[in-house]
Amino acid sequence: MLNHHHQNLVAQYDGENIRGVAVLSFPHVELEKSKAHSSSKSITTLGTLNVFYFSHYQLFILQLNDWKYALLPNLMVTGTKKADKQGYIYTLPHEDGFHHLKIDSMALDSAIKNFETVLLKSSDFYYVTNGIKYKPSPNPVQRCRMSGNKPYSTNTNGVAIIGQDDTCM
Repeated sequence: MLNHHHQNLVAQYDGENIRGVAVLSFPHVELEKSKAHSSSKSITTLGTLNVFYFSHYQLFILQLNDWKYALLPNLMVTGTKKADKQGYIYTLPHEDGFHHLKIDSMALDSAIKNFETVLLKSSDFYYVTNGIKYKPSPNPVQRCRMSGNKPYSTNTNGVAIIGQDDTCM
């Protein structure tokens, strides 16, 4: 979960530094890489998954240690509950296979919902349950009004509210 001390990620663009703001953070995430057409998987790293927003590009970037991944509208990302129901697995494509982000059950439900909202708005996101792929509802359970251009705000606990402001009905 993101606390009040926001982290920044800096990108270079035409010699200019562009800052991304951390909007979500998940400790104890496992990143696994698998190759297409192969059953072998290798755990590449464990660490804290950070989600950064770059307003200059209107782009979310995922980062776990040295690994960075830009969420793009044409990339199909899937999410599912772990087989033991103790956390979530998100699968993201890469050039010769897939990245699997495994978030443990210690993550707050509100943070998971916000992460899935980021995925829904920034990629071609689907849930997979019992082998069936379906699109999540674009309407969140709690409806909030947008008061500006800001793609996120934070509540009093420092949890990012993606695509919403603090004025909820």
